[in-house]
Amino acid sequence: MKKISSKKKMFNVAMASALTAGAVVAIAPASADAAAVSFKDVPANSTHAEAISNLVERGIINGFPDGTFGPNKTVTRGQAAKIIAGMLELDTKNVKNPNFKDVKTTDEFYGAIAALKAEGIISGNADGTYGQKDPLTRGQMAKILVEAFDLEGEAKTPFTDVPANNIFAKYIEVLYANDVTKGLTATTFGPKELVTRGQLASFVVRAEPTETSETNTVTAKITEVKAGQIVTSKGTFKIDASGAKVFNEANEAALKNADVELTIEDGKVIGVKSLTLNAENTTFNAGGVSIPNLVVNADKVTISFVKADTINVGKNITVTFKEVKAAVVNLGEGSKLTLDTKTVIEKLNLPANAKLENVITNFAELKDKIKDIIKNAVVGGTVTGGGGSGGSTGGGTGGGSVTPGNKTAEDKAEDLLDTVFGKLNQNTELSKFGTISLDKGTAGNGVITVKLSDSYITSNPNVTIQKLASELEDLENNNKLPSMGDLVGSYTVAQLQDISSSMNKVVIKVGDYNKTVTSILDLGSSITTPNKDSIVKELQNIITVNNSANWTLEELKKGGKASSTLTVNFKDGTTAVYTLTIK
Repeated sequence: MKKISSKKKMFNVAMASALTAGAVVAIAPASADAAAVSFKDVPANSTHAEAISNLVERGIINGFPDGTFGPNKTVTRGQAAKIIAGMLELDTKNVKNPNFKDVKTTDEFYGAIAALKAEGIISGNADGTYGQKDPLTRGQMAKILVEAFDLEGEAKTPFTDVPANNIFAKYIEVLYANDVTKGLTATTFGPKELVTRGQLASFVVRAEPTETSETNTVTAKITEVKAGQIVTSKGTFKIDASGAKVFNEANEAALKNADVELTIEDGKVIGVKSLTLNAENTTFNAGGVSIPNLVVNADKVTISFVKADTINVGKNITVTFKEVKAAVVNLGEGSKLTLDTKTVIEKLNLPANAKLENVITNFAELKDKIKDIIKNAVVGGTVTGGGGSGGSTGGGTGGGSVTPGNKTAEDKAEDLLDTVFGKLNQNTELSKFGTISLDKGTAGNGVITVKLSDSYITSNPNVTIQKLASELEDLENNNKLPSMGDLVGSYTVAQLQDISSSMNKVVIKVGDYNKTVTSILDLGSSITTPNKDSIVKELQNIITVNNSANWTLEELKKGGKASSTLTVNFKDGTTAVYTLTIK
């Protein structure tokens, strides 16, 4: 059970009963009512819509003036401090200065940071800074949530990327024990991954204190469904009108011998954590209810009106989806899907060597609409272009250009660069300056080409590097540059770890400027994450070292100012050198 400290202000009973429970996914229809506060980029069926609406209505977080919320934008440590302080209703006015070197009393997040420091929720960095502009990682978030809400619990997690000696391991275990997180995948948590605004909203709502009533989890097999009750191998439990949308006579055939994990309170079902359907030739209509983890182990099953975090489809079976909303669908070997146009799958994991047009039975019918149904598709752990036109073979408009097959470490790194450059080129703000592309050339040698926009050069014939840095700083300050999450979001954590672990070091050289990191991903994190100390800082360093503040882009196009290379040393002993050219 969650422990709530007396040092933190408790929400009153009326408020608490109205909030979404942290450790329990309540049975409730996924309708427009779940998002009373609407944003253009947060549809009612979004995974985070209910949590975002919850926090906005309470004045804890806000959207942007253009009517968007930015659920995929990364969150800084300062922004997170403001949200947590708001959740706890802490006094952020009458505070003691925590004396962090990088937090001035006039800063926007000063009051929240000071209040959290006084409560012992945050401690800052070893160098005396807090890093309020740094992006928040999932590991850091785990610690803040546990400290903020005094969560307790012990559980063995399945996360292979969180070893026991990880500094955030114990906090991640507590979140897992309290059902605040299930991880990025079944086996990864991603402690170094950055947190988005949508994710943080969901995490804090799940973690916040609720009415303290005794609940327990029951894992059982369903034997019978009857009016107002569900009979299982672990006993008979009552269901209310909302629960009856799932457990009813119409679904009885589909629910026969189904495996279910229920949250029970006072003998009544108040939540469904997971459901495994084992009956063939059946139809299951969830009535708009959210079921976090749904498994289909039977052939010729039709699933309709369900919202799920993960749907796992077994091997060699065919399943039909109707108006299904799923964050992740994992398709077993030899299995196929029949979809309708109202289904939305954020990420579809296909078996190795599978093609989208072969596993979607009605692909030809849906071809023109597939990008709206399947946002990203991954073959055997490899990005294939997702829902873009031509996504089944890679390079579609909705994703990357990586295709399955045996690839060297250099191939994988180049595929990643291709994907990142493609995303950068899609950014409307950066495209005004020009485009960037990779010519892989021969093994060990390649060319990275920056082609400056003719219109930009024409409009700014004498623009200097210093002026360019200032323009990029303005874009950063207005959150108009893509984050690292935006650039590599089509990759799984396991894929990124595989690429990163294949490298010894990466060296970027621009004239006399040298920067060495352990992998391309580290380079991307330092340069492409949108905060004032990232891309602008690196540009200013390059300018300072090379005394190039007054160099013009036209002069750079002519060459001779500074040779630029990106060198990657791989652990297999190979080296790849990419020469930077400007046209």
